[in-house]
Amino acid sequence: MPPKKTVLITGCSAGGIGAALAVAFQKRGFHVFATARDPAKMPPEFAHLPDVTRLPLDVTSRASIDAAVAAVRKATGGTLDILVNNAGVPYVVPALDADVRVARDVFDANFFGVLETTKAFAPLLVAAAPGAIVVNICSTAAHITTPWMGVYAASKAAMEQYSEALRLELRPYGVRVLSVVAGAVATNMTASSPPLTLPEGSFFRVSEEETKRREAGESFIKGMPAEVFAEKVVSDALGGVTGRVYRGLGATFVWFLSSWCPRLVQDKLAVTMRGGAFERAL
Repeated sequence: MPPKKTVLITGCSAGGIGAALAVAFQKRGFHVFATARDPAKMPPEFAHLPDVTRLPLDVTSRASIDAAVAAVRKATGGTLDILVNNAGVPYVVPALDADVRVARDVFDANFFGVLETTKAFAPLLVAAAPGAIVVNICSTAAHITTPWMGVYAASKAAMEQYSEALRLELRPYGVRVLSVVAGAVATNMTASSPPLTLPEGSFFRVSEEETKRREAGESFIKGMPAEVFAEKVVSDALGGVTGRVYRGLGATFVWFLSSWCPRLVQDKLAVTMRGGAFERAL
């Protein structure tokens, strides 16, 4: 019997996209390396699920990345079939009120962490080629930016452009790259965010309470169930898809909106999505 194919997924804390992807790949017969900054935050059942190996991995730490690479190399003999860059952090704040230190942390997790992790695992992916895959979980925020999402959207835009350049660069080596532009997905991603308090003098103090509700995950849409999203992404990865693919609630609409609608229409919808308090603040 041939050895099982392998996948490493970052950001597998319970209730998130990564955990759902781990289960979806495990069901398809993969050996899953499920990782998180704190493995204790993964779903408890991962401790007993066959073909799931839990590993600590902080994508903002080179030492942590190197340790994960060493663990996978030892377990597989030096190959990795699929790398899923999913780990990331949110940041909801008016652009003028953004804390530069926090903004740098957001880019470290959402962009530089992807760059470092992919670079470190690239030799294992090339060794598994042809047929190896990098799956980068991007965001519709990079295409239609609503108010107070500027820093997060910028980090995801950087990630997506990197992902698409990587696709061209790895193609000659037999490694596909899939840029998943994720729409609304029902997760607890914002649960770990620190409470937002706008600084004195902020132009947006009038809408602070609404900002807090958005940061806490309150939205006019609940999002596609993470399990459904994960199944679609796994099918894309195993079905030979490459480049950008739009998945999650509202993702196809965002593609249409950003590709075909006039900027005036895009701006109106973005402000409407933000809510009435934002309009009153203008």
